[in-house]
Amino acid sequence: ELGVRLYDWLRDQSQALEARGAQLTEKEVRQRLGEGPRFEQHIASLTELYLAHRDDPTIALKRDLWRSLLAAALGQVVEEEPDLDRLFVRHTYLSVVVGLAVQAAFGIEVEAAADSDPMALLGGQLFVDRTGVSGVVESDFFSWPAEAGPAVEGGDDWIRGVARRIGWFDWNEVESDIARVLYESVIPADDRRRLGEYYTPDWLARELVDAVVTDPLNQRVLDPACGSGSFIFAAVRKYLAAAKADGRSSAQAVDGLLEHVMGIDVHPVAVHLARATWTLAARDALEGAVAEGQAVSATVPVYLGDSLQLRAETSGMFAQQTVTIPVPDPPDSGLEFNRELEFPRALVEQADWFDSLMTRMASAIENGEDPAWALDDESIGSGSDREMLERTAALLKQLHEEGRDHIWAYYTRNLVRPVALRANPVDVIVGNPPWITYNKTQAVLREELERQSKDRYLIWAGAQYASTQDVAGLFFARTAELYLRLGGHAGMVLPHSALQAGQYAKWRSGSWGVMSVDLAIRPAWDLEKIEPNDFFPVPASVVFLQRKDSTGRPLASGADRWRGPNGGPFARESIELTDTARAYQSPYGKVVREGATIYPRALFFVNTGAARASVRAADVSFVSPRRGAFDRPPWRDLELSELENRPIEAQHIWNVLMGESIAPYIVLDTLQAVLPLSLRSGEIAKDTDGWFGVDPLTLAERMRRRWRVINEIWDVQKGPSKQLSLLENLDYMGKLSGQLPRSSGAPYRVAYSAGGRPTASVVDSPDVIIDCSLYWMGVQTRSEGDYVVAVINSTELEVAVAPLMSKGQFGARNMKKHLWRLPIPEFDGGDDLHLAIAEAGAEAAEGARVLWDEVRAEREGLGRSVSVTVARREIRRWLSESEEGRRVEELVGLVLGRG
Repeated sequence: ELGVRLYDWLRDQSQALEARGAQLTEKEVRQRLGEGPRFEQHIASLTELYLAHRDDPTIALKRDLWRSLLAAALGQVVEEEPDLDRLFVRHTYLSVVVGLAVQAAFGIEVEAAADSDPMALLGGQLFVDRTGVSGVVESDFFSWPAEAGPAVEGGDDWIRGVARRIGWFDWNEVESDIARVLYESVIPADDRRRLGEYYTPDWLARELVDAVVTDPLNQRVLDPACGSGSFIFAAVRKYLAAAKADGRSSAQAVDGLLEHVMGIDVHPVAVHLARATWTLAARDALEGAVAEGQAVSATVPVYLGDSLQLRAETSGMFAQQTVTIPVPDPPDSGLEFNRELEFPRALVEQADWFDSLMTRMASAIENGEDPAWALDDESIGSGSDREMLERTAALLKQLHEEGRDHIWAYYTRNLVRPVALRANPVDVIVGNPPWITYNKTQAVLREELERQSKDRYLIWAGAQYASTQDVAGLFFARTAELYLRLGGHAGMVLPHSALQAGQYAKWRSGSWGVMSVDLAIRPAWDLEKIEPNDFFPVPASVVFLQRKDSTGRPLASGADRWRGPNGGPFARESIELTDTARAYQSPYGKVVREGATIYPRALFFVNTGAARASVRAADVSFVSPRRGAFDRPPWRDLELSELENRPIEAQHIWNVLMGESIAPYIVLDTLQAVLPLSLRSGEIAKDTDGWFGVDPLTLAERMRRRWRVINEIWDVQKGPSKQLSLLENLDYMGKLSGQLPRSSGAPYRVAYSAGGRPTASVVDSPDVIIDCSLYWMGVQTRSEGDYVVAVINSTELEVAVAPLMSKGQFGARNMKKHLWRLPIPEFDGGDDLHLAIAEAGAEAAEGARVLWDEVRAEREGLGRSVSVTVARREIRRWLSESEEGRRVEELVGLVLGRG
């Protein structure tokens, strides 16, 4: 063991000698700080330290306040305790690394400082003493390893190890995206996705800032969702360039910058990153001020706070003339808020004064002095405001005596910052709001988001768009109302759907209930054609506005489309936008329905197997959960041993069509699902007083047992954001019961894919359930089914519907019901063209079946895959080359008016 340790030490020393002064490239940062075995060792050591002391009151308080802010960040990022612990440790690691990196960039020898005073290094006192810049490194949620150091073995050693790692780099040249690189390498992609966090590329931030910040020396700029600080970096650099061109000294430039570029984010780690970005962007000016002989005294204007202020509105936190901050009791008390820090609103709105007062109070308490002395230092005279602040000072002192004081000055100073900004609106808003749908937000918060969207801003689309509406549009509207002055300008990055899709139809009007904006102030940017288009999960757009005090103007029908490689150079062209929310032109749009939400799939879809016993009951099959490639956590990772190889009555096993069951013109293999449908009627016998929502007497004995088990699993695993029962989820909006009795008596159905290339087939079996990955409608004759299927499978339709579909990284992806916005006429048996299309469709279907039988037999004989991907590829290839396929294209072109 000693030999192994000696070897590791010698290897580390050798690497340190070789790497010291290493360039700050993205690859180097990822490898040395965010990936690899050394990173994993740092994480493992910090995890061990945390788990050993997670019940310490100080650490527990910081973790719980951090968790409450993540909940306010709109996403259910942490739902289980191990997940909470894992993320808190990673956030701590990231924040420590960023804090040390900033200090190293300003010439502080972090290795030596870690050896002599780790708390001064992590708590920020050393940085403030050396640079005069506060609000960058602070004693906050993530400084606990240093606070624990003297009392907890390993804390100081861990900090020294990280500091040595930081010391390997040459911090004289810092890349602008260093914070983003660290965040994306340390925080797993799933966690970032659940928060809707997709950080903006530097080139796009620069372009947007250049477009809207036209007078940087006179415009105050705010990014209300600043993330890692891409827009802040661009705005800081633009301001400093303008100040230099105007002949201002570095000290003058710093003073002006503090008032002109600001940021807010509700995510604690994002704020760390953005503060580091602001400081690094301003480093030349800060150092220049010192060189000019001017003492620097600056607090970085990037704040931890909820820009939407939804909780403040509903709780009365900012009501009338008092601002209250609830103080939670320790974790074992259930986090009941029974004490409050109170502040006069007038004081809070004077940001610098409030910051100074809170800093003085915290210092007095730490030094064993009376925090009320800070009121005299700040010249706060007698009266009701003084009495309120004395009560607050006493509570802060009490929290200190309880061992819970370390976070409150920081937490309070940041949380109320939106109040000050609201009282003094800015000239420009820029940013990239959270890209997250309403149904992914916290339940209580979701209700307020919907209320604001429906009642205050009148932008809620609802109906078929209810599940696809995202928070980005509301965020743009609300932050413009709260923080943008009349006549001010804003530009934000939004999903591409903001330009065209139905869920943004009311938003695009520019009339937002309590306010009006001009969305036609300049053409929107369409970024769909940038390649590779992988910087966001779906293609993006940029929309601009000016706040008006009169009637708003809707988004213009044209946009500037950007083309070129990711990062530029770009060419731009003017295009006309297609409104995908336009009315259905086809009568089929009113009758098509989405399939049933048979989810979680692992609880319903099954594989059948042989019984283990030598004798088996009649009409009983043994089933196990069917796992799929697209299963999501937590269902993907559950063992579900209680459902493995279990008997179930055959009458409760139903054939189901999913997206993978459909190829052009043909139905492939069906899947099997165990469903709580009545043995007598084949329908759902709902009973609110029954067996988990159903009448137990309509289910067979084994099915009753299974229904109880999967309901219990659902209740444990569904997460707090999901309020529906399992039955309500299964039959959401009647999408399962609406298929029973089959298609309202229609003898045939047409099923087509919800996403990807348009793909459809006639379904002639009444005893099959259609899943939500497909859309369906009933048809009265086989000829009508052949007609509709021929239209959907045609290339003519694919080209016509593409502009109406939502976009993914690889182009148009979700067709849903958009195809019925095309002028597809209802089948008329007396129309020669309709009959010809039906006949051509029937011939194409027969050809596709024959071809697939041959291909399948050949591939199976060779032991090769016979997946749906192969089926679709081979059939489409045949259609493009065959007389049958060409005939369909010719006729469908005529019916669509494209021939």
